[in-house]
Amino acid sequence: MSGFKAKAREYRECFQDMIEKPFECTKAEVAAGTAQPSFTSTILEGSNNLTDEEIGLIKHTASSLYAGKPPNSTRGRAHWGTGAADTTVSVLYGFFLAMVFMTSTHAILPH
Repeated sequence: MSGFKAKAREYRECFQDMIEKPFECTKAEVAAGTAQPSFTSTILEGSNNLTDEEIGLIKHTASSLYAGKPPNSTRGRAHWGTGAADTTVSVLYGFFLAMVFMTSTHAILPH
C-alpha cells in the first residue's frame, strides 16, 4: 500500500474516533446520570427522539469544538479539548447561520 493510502486510512480512523468516541462516552454518562454539562449532554438530555441526521450534526459540531485526539492515543496527537479559538469562533458562526437558515432545528434545542 502506498504511503498516501496508509496516511489517509490513519487520518480517517483518527477522524472517526474524534467524532464517535466522545459522543458515545457522553451518551453513556447521560444515561447513567453522571454527565457534566456540555454542548452534547445538554442536547441529549433535552431530546428524546433525535433523527440519525440530527445525531450526525451533533457529533460533527461537538467534535469541531474540541478538534484533538483522545487520551491514550498511539498516534501521538493532542488530547481532547485542544481546539483553537478560531475553531470555536467558526463553529459559533456556523451555529448562528444554521439557526437563521434552518428554523426546523430549533425544535431540538432546549428552551
